[in-house]
Amino acid sequence: MLSKIKYIFIFLILYLIQYQSVAQKFGLSDANEELSLLEKQRYLKLTQASTNSALYAKYDVSFYYLNLHAERDTVALDGFVEIRGKSLVNGLDTLALELIQELTVDSVTFSGLPMVYSRTGDNLFLIPPTLLNTGQSFLVRVYYRGAPPASGFFSGINSAVSTQWGNQVTWTLSEPFNARQWWPSKQDLGDKADSVWVFITTDTANMAGSNGLLKAIVPLGNGKQRFEWKSYYPIDYYLISFAVARYQEYNVYAKPQGMQDSILIENFIYDAPGCLNFYQADLDRTKDFVELFSNLFGPYPFAAEKYGHCQAHLGGGMEHQTMSTVGAFNFDLNCHELSHQWFGDDVTCATWSDIWLNEGFATYAQYLTLQYLKTQQEADNFMGAMQTIVRTEPGGSVYIPSAQTLDENRIFDGRLSYNKGAVILHMLRFEMNNDSLFFNTLKAFLQQYSGKTATGDDFKVVAEAVTGMNFTTFFEQWYYGEGFPVYEINWLYVPDTLYMTIQQTASTTITPFFRMSMDYKLLYNGGDTTIRLLQDAATRYFKIPTHHEITGIIPNPAYWSLLKVAHISQGIATVVGAASFLMFPNPCKDSLRFIFSTPGKSKTLKISDISGKLIDSFTTTQESYTYDTRYLANGIYLVSSENEGVTVKFVKE
Repeated sequence: MLSKIKYIFIFLILYLIQYQSVAQKFGLSDANEELSLLEKQRYLKLTQASTNSALYAKYDVSFYYLNLHAERDTVALDGFVEIRGKSLVNGLDTLALELIQELTVDSVTFSGLPMVYSRTGDNLFLIPPTLLNTGQSFLVRVYYRGAPPASGFFSGINSAVSTQWGNQVTWTLSEPFNARQWWPSKQDLGDKADSVWVFITTDTANMAGSNGLLKAIVPLGNGKQRFEWKSYYPIDYYLISFAVARYQEYNVYAKPQGMQDSILIENFIYDAPGCLNFYQADLDRTKDFVELFSNLFGPYPFAAEKYGHCQAHLGGGMEHQTMSTVGAFNFDLNCHELSHQWFGDDVTCATWSDIWLNEGFATYAQYLTLQYLKTQQEADNFMGAMQTIVRTEPGGSVYIPSAQTLDENRIFDGRLSYNKGAVILHMLRFEMNNDSLFFNTLKAFLQQYSGKTATGDDFKVVAEAVTGMNFTTFFEQWYYGEGFPVYEINWLYVPDTLYMTIQQTASTTITPFFRMSMDYKLLYNGGDTTIRLLQDAATRYFKIPTHHEITGIIPNPAYWSLLKVAHISQGIATVVGAASFLMFPNPCKDSLRFIFSTPGKSKTLKISDISGKLIDSFTTTQESYTYDTRYLANGIYLVSSENEGVTVKFVKE
């Protein structure tokens, strides 16, 4: 015991000497000693660093502890953040964090002892007293204070007065890069902490909501109290949050099928006359959403803690883990933010390129909620509206190229990340053509990556494993590709047969063709029927036997597929030589279809202008032949059959 005490005392003396010698250079004290050569080299390396992503890869965070003072009428903060973790390499000499320059760091400790640090831009570099080896644990604490600047919706912290209810509220929103605006953080999607504590000291008139369970409200005297929230599930940096206001608490409970215990839904709503009554029905509906998603996706991932809401003055909401921050409550927003607890919080996109796994899936959850809790017609209307939005521009991929992953507006592009993201998930369900396979895919994906991060390709691998299908082409077209297909459809009914010529182009040359199936509703007197056709070439011809006289065709009747119908027309058949061949449509635009009654027999047709001048000819032994008329000028032309000795007219428009 005595020898160990001596060792600790000597270490402390040596460490304090080292600390004093480098403190002045790092702005930590008035000491005049020069830096050692090693410290000079390390400092030069840090000050020249433009990014700390390489340093992030050298250590892993296991625990965050935020202990802060915050009030409802200011963004000013003071307190400390404690970080536990371990080194992933031998010789780790720097721990990199991010914290904006407007926040003042008062001191940093390493296992309770003063620690050397430096700041470059929004980077905060902490220097352990000794090099850390692989697997070696550390505990650092950063004491800081200040008032971050507000910068719009994506500000890390905001304070405002509700225009509807008059309440003052302070709240955080870190996604995607702004945790650094209110706490010293490791902004790395791939490094989830195993647990987090958020302690908020505030005025006794306030309540503070955050992640996990409220373990205690501690009276501190002088009109202050501390809310102590603790969560023991893996959590990404941007999902840590708090909100402070004059709140009232309103709780409801969900009980998904097969669960013995209920799930707490804890709501912090403005303590303003009429506010709770105004939103109560929508808050009550949350339990239905929890029960539905638990059935469709698998058990609620944070059932041992809670789900809930903190009301704040923002447009929309943010899916903070176990307690979403929401501006107002309604059917679509509530189910969207809740579904993120599965898609985004429990399983988080591994990179911002793959935000589809968060936002596309949550938007599709809105469709599912309409489908299962309201009506299929309302769900179809929702899907149709999303497809309309996607078609307002010709290009853009759901996958975000790495060069664009620092652009918040690109990450959260409503047309692509949300709407097209939901649409292609709907199309994947259509391609599987089996709801059991589809929902088993979602459950298997969530189970495999629970508490972790994943990419779009990870989801593809799971989908292929569950279904036994190959989705390489699907993802190349719809996830990584751009645009959507454009269709021209011509059809002709003759007794007992429907003929269809379907031509596909694309809205952009980046993805020139989409191999896809699509439904067509065939209308006839007294009813209708739906058929599914595979478009595996730019132009496809279909001959469909039917005993019904077809009177109309509706492509994509249930909005399963993303496409634009540029033209659909019913062909008028020209019957030649006692039905020796049919020619349609007439008038035509890009092509003219010929159907012959004697397949296998050689037929030669000649195309002439109205004066009889020969323009072209073709010979075929097939039952059908499509003649390309795009090169013809608009006007009247003649088709003559050497076999039949007849001549008929057609019109090119």
